[in-house]
Parts: sequence; structure tokens; C-alpha cells
Amino acid sequence: MRTRRWERGQLFRRRDTRLLLKIVGVGIVAFLLGYALMSLIFFNDTGEPTIATVPDLRRQPQATAERELERASLEMEVRTSLVHPDVPKGAVLAQSPLPGQEVAPGSIVEVILSAGRDRREVPRVQRLSQAQATRALASSGFDVTITEVQDTVPAGQVISVSPAAGTLLELPAIVSLTVSTGPPLASVPMVVGLPQAEARTVLEDAGFKLGEVRYESSWRGRSGIVIAQEPRSGELTPLGSAIEITVSEDRFIRRPRGG
Repeated sequence: MRTRRWERGQLFRRRDTRLLLKIVGVGIVAFLLGYALMSLIFFNDTGEPTIATVPDLRRQPQATAERELERASLEMEVRTSLVHPDVPKGAVLAQSPLPGQEVAPGSIVEVILSAGRDRREVPRVQRLSQAQATRALASSGFDVTITEVQDTVPAGQVISVSPAAGTLLELPAIVSLTVSTGPPLASVPMVVGLPQAEARTVLEDAGFKLGEVRYESSWRGRSGIVIAQEPRSGELTPLGSAIEITVSEDRFIRRPRGG
């Protein structure tokens, strides 16, 4: 009985061994077949890969992106360029196919490059009113700062622009306007009692100019003397203003009208 049991056990062990060897053999064959299949998929006859993974080119300078694609056996095609406030000029803004996708070696990766920030030309706004100049600059995308100064230019008019008109600026950018608050005020000098020629000199030395000259017949004193002025002496008047005067004349003498 023992002999039969022993023989039966030996038979089972031999069967188990043969089964294990078959399983191992099948596994090895499956591995070799899988390896061969993957080799066929991923490598050609020359041993080079037949699938390439698209690298991430975004925000890389164009030259760097081209080298990345060359290492991956891919090529670049630039489609266009677009302005962008953050991505530097010449860097890759977008790409197709997207990073990580698998394509055939030699495939073309299309890219859009950044043109950098938007550039605008400063418009000509000198001599416009402050409101007109501000609207023109804002419509071009500029921020505006205002500095007010006294000047002979009429109040509210733009005297100067910085940067100058025609300058190309990257947005966002600030354009500064210098706006006139009008000429400074000064006291009108007294010219009543002075000869007309002397009155002109006094007014011009004080920063004013001689305006309209009227003549009026007078029985008193000699002719050619200023007998009235407008504005009157002592009044605060913008420098450069014209001061009108009335000059006496002999009632029997006719003088040509004018300065």
C-alpha cells in the first residue's frame, strides 16, 4: 500500500513540474512576443523610434523651441504672431499638437509666437483742450496724467505732451499732458495823462499790449494825451491782454483812427 501511495505521489509531482514548466514557457514566449510587438510599434528597421512625444514649447523662445523639436525628431511651422501683455516677444504663445501628444517622427508642430505687448503711437494733441486730448489718448489705450501751469496759452489748452507725439509706446503706458491755467494776472499800469507813444511803452514794459485807440475832442489841455483807459489802472488782468485807451485831440483837427 505504501509503495502504491509513493508511486502515486511521484506521478503527481512529475505532473505539477511539467505544468509549471509549461506555464513558465508560455510566459517567456508571451514576453518575447510582446517585446517583438513593441519593437515593431516603436522602432523601425533602423532602430529609430516610430512615435515621437510632442514637447511643451509654451513660453520658450523660438530658437529654444526649435532645438526641442529637433531633439524629438519634429519640425516647427510658425503660423502667426499675436500681441500679449505677459509673454515676451518671440516666445511661443500656443502650439498644436498639444504637449504630451504622440505623433509620427518628422511631423510638423504649428506654433503661434508672441508679438509682445501692444504698441501704440502717441497722437498729436497739442493745442487741443484738456478734455479733447484726454479722450484722444484714452481711445488709443493710454493712461493720462495732467500738470497745470500758468502760460500765455488760453486756459484749459494743452501746452506740451510727454512722450512726444508720434512716439511708439508699449501698453500699458502713461502720457503726461501739461495744460495751461491761463496767463498770470498783473496790475494794469496807469497811463492816463501820458502821451500816446509813452503809454504804449509803459503797457508793453508791464507785459500788456496797446489795444484799440479812440480819439475824443477836448477843450482841455493839449491833444495826444491819454484821457481814459480800459481796464482801469490797478485792475488784475491776464498778462498779454490788450488795453484800450482814449486819446484827446483838438476839436478842429481830424486824426486818422487806429494805433
